[in-house]
Amino acid sequence: MVSLPELIKSNNIARFKLDKRGTGWDGRMRLLLLSDTHISRTSDRFSVDILKKGINQVNQLKNVDFVLHLGDITDNGTKSDYLYANELFDLLDPTLKENMFFIPGNHDVKNVGDRLYEEYITPKRSFTIELPNDSVIIGLDSTEPDQDQGEIGFRTTKLFKQIIEQYSGLKIVCFHHQLVPIPKTGRERSAVNDAGNVLKMLLETNVNLVLNGHRHITNLYNLSDGEGELMIFNAGTMSCLKTRFHQLWTYTLID
Repeated sequence: MVSLPELIKSNNIARFKLDKRGTGWDGRMRLLLLSDTHISRTSDRFSVDILKKGINQVNQLKNVDFVLHLGDITDNGTKSDYLYANELFDLLDPTLKENMFFIPGNHDVKNVGDRLYEEYITPKRSFTIELPNDSVIIGLDSTEPDQDQGEIGFRTTKLFKQIIEQYSGLKIVCFHHQLVPIPKTGRERSAVNDAGNVLKMLLETNVNLVLNGHRHITNLYNLSDGEGELMIFNAGTMSCLKTRFHQLWTYTLID
């Protein structure tokens, strides 16, 4: 069997390990979810005032272990957008910024934005965060350049099944596009093309929680195949003026 570090290194996945030895860590964890910020100097859909207000609020939060940005960091995937995003993320409390992880959204990979994402955000578009108690957080790239639709793909699904199976504790998987249809979002479109295969893999590997963005509204499902159970949470938009139904701008804390 291929070892986990070899498997990750050979497939260009960023690997992180949280070492809590000697700290008295009891396994509890606090996640801060940000999504669909759509940062841009030129887009009329982005509100810098709303984003700054949100940043001021999250900077007051205590005991956040990880910040996960679930994609659509930018609105157009341009160099200007990415530079502006980094400028605004510098407003985050240093502890939050230090523990912030990203996955790309469909808007981030427009206009050759996939290359710029790797230059200005992080060089690898998938990641694993290895936690104590044999637990893991995994970030997957569900994007296709210049396409709104999402796809994980056969090879990636097979690869991450191998990775997930090596953990027996809490398993969290995040990617940008919605895995299942979300209510109050209008006509269903631009979901994960291979959602059935991905969902089957997640249930077979006993994943506990899936985190998605994309649809600009919060939603929670609890799914079961009769054997395993899976919670699927969709995060709303933090600062895009394209909101859904009565919901406005959100960030999410998960304890």
